[in-house]
Amino acid sequence: MICAMEEDPPGLVPWMIVRTHDYSIEQGNHHLHWQKGMFLNHGTHGEAMLEQRGREFHIYTQGKWPEYFMNILQNTLEKLITDNWPGMKDRYRFAVPCSEVIKDEPCKGRFNIHALRQFLTEDDTHVRCQECSCKLSIAELLLGFEERDMSVQLREIKEQLAGMDSRIANYFMATLRAIADEAKNGPRLFTFRTRDTGFSLKPLVARPMELQLWCEAEGCQHPVIETGKGIYPIDMPHEWLVQIAPYANFALKVLATVAPIAAPAINTFFGSKTTETWGIADQLSLASAIIGKLSAEIKTSDRSMSPGEMLSEPERSGILALHRFLNELDPTQAELGLHRVATYTGDYRWLCKHHYDAWQPNIPDVIQPHD
Repeated sequence: MICAMEEDPPGLVPWMIVRTHDYSIEQGNHHLHWQKGMFLNHGTHGEAMLEQRGREFHIYTQGKWPEYFMNILQNTLEKLITDNWPGMKDRYRFAVPCSEVIKDEPCKGRFNIHALRQFLTEDDTHVRCQECSCKLSIAELLLGFEERDMSVQLREIKEQLAGMDSRIANYFMATLRAIADEAKNGPRLFTFRTRDTGFSLKPLVARPMELQLWCEAEGCQHPVIETGKGIYPIDMPHEWLVQIAPYANFALKVLATVAPIAAPAINTFFGSKTTETWGIADQLSLASAIIGKLSAEIKTSDRSMSPGEMLSEPERSGILALHRFLNELDPTQAELGLHRVATYTGDYRWLCKHHYDAWQPNIPDVIQPHD
């Protein structure tokens, strides 16, 4: 991907080095960055090279599924330009280089990403390069950093195993970005559970219920485990439970999707066999069973939503009811067990105390470029 700019913003590369410090690569006592670029590594999600060439900022990623890391870098660069050079608004664009090679030289053609996305929505499948005249697949040009519909991503996750960690992480990031506005007022991930843990003849939804909040840490989503935090008894009418259920079902699907990569990360972060000790699989199964009992009463979700919208009206109503509920019970958020943090790209995450303490990277005061 290439960010083509009408002017050369001063200090772009050093600022980008700071913003991507979490992914920097060390070799000996030096980080792999230089005056005009840097190498980055995001573990299993791939590697990247970023380099400024005149008024073009080039980003290359490679991995089993490079879309996730590319999206992170594009969002970071866009937020960086917006924050530091507001005068550049509408004076830069993201483009895709032509993939053709002419006489052993890469074609100099460029395709505007926003234009390609528009062509795709109008059912166009190919576009012709104005430099080499080759006809290229729009989908293939966008592959690697196109944030596609979440339902499409979820289907791909289920169908293909290659690059699973990156695909799931990208699905989670895209989902949370799509409901970023909701994160301003409260957490987005939770499950239902029953208060009584023993044998009971009562129907599942007739038992005393609790709401369990979850930490939104990247790749390590888990229930809040701090003593006395993150659990709220539900002493509300049954109608309230039905109102919140559509969003509870949405949140449960997200948690069930990320569970395969979250479990190893939880065990690495908190200690061996932590997921078994916490009974995370059982918690998700119980939450699913509760929602299953409510399924006949849940309003049908309208999936014919406007572009850019993630939640149906019943789901949006559900998360608003959740935040009102938490506000009434815990107006100072003393028992939440979660802390809201702002990401580099302007979104929010709600993190448990352990992940909150580890959140802020040790960004150096001075960046020393290496030639």
